[in-house]
Amino acid sequence: METVVLGIIVLAVAAVMQLYPQAAALSAGEGTRQGAVFLARQQLAYVSQKADAQKQLPAEISWQGETSDLQRGNTSYRVTTTCQPSDTGVYTVTVEVNWQNRGRDAALTLKKEVIPLDREAGK
Repeated sequence: METVVLGIIVLAVAAVMQLYPQAAALSAGEGTRQGAVFLARQQLAYVSQKADAQKQLPAEISWQGETSDLQRGNTSYRVTTTCQPSDTGVYTVTVEVNWQNRGRDAALTLKKEVIPLDREAGK
């Protein structure tokens, strides 16, 4: 009986030990995704400011932050931004962030409608 109980305990410990590396890898992957979300939101904020200052946006906008922000630890990010105007003067801004996660390509896309300040005031 003791041998059976000891065998069950050993199997349980072995199973738990296999879960730890998987949990650590998932945590690291989530960290790189959160970095991408931060970069996309930062770019959207820059684009909103640019729209207010220039009243119109170009079709494509390069990364507006510090170049060093695109490198976090062992992860390199690439940010692309496109702006599509509508007939009403509202821009649909799409920010795509690409990076590698555990040897696989990963991407995140955020969209936002941007209205330059003079459009909001009815000018």
